[in-house]
Order: sequence, then structure tokens, then C-alpha cells
Amino acid sequence: MIKALLLAALAVTPFSARAANGFMGHYGYLLTIPDGFSSKPAFHGAIEVADIYPEACAGLKSKAACAKIGMIDLAVMPIRMVDQDVGKKGFDAYIATVTDAAKEAGIKAFVKRGKRAGFPSVIIAMPGHPQPLNTMILIRGSKVYYRLKYNDKAGAKTAAGIADSLKEIAPHDNPPEPGAQ
Repeated sequence: MIKALLLAALAVTPFSARAANGFMGHYGYLLTIPDGFSSKPAFHGAIEVADIYPEACAGLKSKAACAKIGMIDLAVMPIRMVDQDVGKKGFDAYIATVTDAAKEAGIKAFVKRGKRAGFPSVIIAMPGHPQPLNTMILIRGSKVYYRLKYNDKAGAKTAAGIADSLKEIAPHDNPPEPGAQ
């Protein structure tokens, strides 16, 4: 399930918790959204997802077209859920799941490790990926993983800025109650 979510574009529904340039997520984190961008979050089970997109995307009908002008696809998922789904524990196992899936699809993945907002992170670039969102930043937070997917040509600077703005205010890994989404 995680493998499919990592590599597929996700449809999302309108967002209700955006204030000024801040995006306060369910799992107790705050991101800064650049001026001229909007967001649309939703939940897919325990995975919080959000499209963060330039307001110029409002008139575009396809996610692919929006990706080419800088859309960022955010997914936030509890570490324990990913570890259970992957069958192994740890950030390295999660990274290997992503790169192995790319390899199985015949796509070369380039990995660069580092830190974002003080947390361990990795950038995985897949320039041959058929989806327009072909690069991702994975961040291991205290209770959840953060994944920002973007187009390597249009979204790199925006994704890096959003990732660097990450602040865990009251981190937890409890998904919303069914029906409370």
C-alpha cells in the first residue's frame, strides 16, 4: 500500500485549516506555505495528504499540468504504520522501499542524504519516472514521516523551502477518528 502511495499521484479534497501562510497538520506539525500558493488536504486512512500548489493552478484541469508549474504533493504518515507496512523498521528501510520500487519499474533513483529542519532527510530523484512529480524529500520526524513530492524542474526550490520550514509543535502518531476527517 505505501509503495503505491509513494509513487502515485493522490487526489485530495478541499482544505479547512489554512491560516495566513501556515499549514498546521493533524499530526502536530507546522509548515510555511509560500505566498501565492494554496493547499488542499485530506486523509487516505491514516495518511494525511495535501496538494500545495501555485494559485495559477486554479484554472488547470490536470494534476500533471499543475506539477509542471510547481505543485508539491505532501504525505505525512505515522512511522509505526510505515514500519509495519514495509515489514522492517527504520528510515533506511523506508528509503529502500522507495528506491526498490523505482528499480523494479526500471527507473534509476539518485539518493542524497542530509538534514531538513534538524531532522534526518533524503532527497530521492527519479528523472526517468513517468509521473511529473519525479523527485521527493523524505524526512523522519519524531513520530511521523514527511514526504514532499515535486517536479525536479519546477518545484525544487519551493519543496526545499517548505521542508526547511517544518516545525513539530505537538507531534503525535494518532490518526483521526473515523468520521472526524
